[in-house]
Amino acid sequence: MKSSNNKPQTWRLLMRIEELGIAAGDKLQLQIGDNKEQRYPVIFIGVNPRGSLIVSAPISGEDKTIFVREGQMITLRFVAHNVASGFTTRVMVTRGQPYPYLHLEIPKEIQTVEVRNELRVSTDIAVTIINKTHKSPALTGRLLSLSCSGGRVESKMRLAHMDNVLNLTMQLKLEDIDCLVTFDCLVSYVKENAQDGIFTYGVKLAKVDKEEMIALRGFVYQELLRNMHMI
Repeated sequence: MKSSNNKPQTWRLLMRIEELGIAAGDKLQLQIGDNKEQRYPVIFIGVNPRGSLIVSAPISGEDKTIFVREGQMITLRFVAHNVASGFTTRVMVTRGQPYPYLHLEIPKEIQTVEVRNELRVSTDIAVTIINKTHKSPALTGRLLSLSCSGGRVESKMRLAHMDNVLNLTMQLKLEDIDCLVTFDCLVSYVKENAQDGIFTYGVKLAKVDKEEMIALRGFVYQELLRNMHMI
């Protein structure tokens, strides 16, 4: 992430698995061995603090179950309640019934990063903009930063004035999935660079449905983890 006054503060902590706040059904990322190309989504099923951590078997983008042998070392990464966590552990047992799942050895301590303040990540994403206040045609720009409450847009065209309502449409890449996201936002500041002819707009999210917010939040946390070299 680029440094800024709004850069989120982070604290590295050591925690136990039962303190992390993950719940049954939460999505995690599992990496097999040291191969960064072998990263797959898994579902958290449950944990016995004196036994094992249980997750679904990894699945490829083609919904094909990936075989993981017992004794294989894997790395598990996830975010819960503003805490990014990752640890390497061993596959204790694999099971195929009633569905494929894995028992993972629980590490004694897990290194985590607690993130406070507003999470904002640097981006460079093409965005289509419609000024709903002035009923403009579709215009173009670049989204240069994004958080779960707003972002920063640049364009070579004058897009809006303060307090105008904009509709932004963009494509976010979550793992190997392209998500088309559309939401309304309110212009919170305007800056024009006369020399370069660049218009910069700060925007605050105004109207976002649940599915769009899940995609936004997932993308922000994904980029945060990537910038911290946890994925």
